[in-house]
Amino acid sequence: PLEAYYHEQLDNRLQQLASYDGANAVRTDLEQLDAVFQELTKELAAAPKGSEEQIIQAMIRNYQTRLEILERVLDKVEPQNEKTDTDEVSI
Repeated sequence: PLEAYYHEQLDNRLQQLASYDGANAVRTDLEQLDAVFQELTKELAAAPKGSEEQIIQAMIRNYQTRLEILERVLDKVEPQNEKTDTDEVSI
């Protein structure tokens, strides 16, 4: 459910980013976050009953961080829609 949502969002952003030059610029950051997520997954599997909540919250923050990185990069590379400073009128 929540994991599927984040996977879908990440996949969408990665597909968008793939159409731009420099898409590999964030790959290292995302790989590091993925490695952290894999460690959290292992910790969750070994966590004693009742102590999973903190690890789950860290996993959610990891997903959110990945999405934020992709959003920032997309904001930089996507053409600005109707955002120009040339609309000002000089008198």
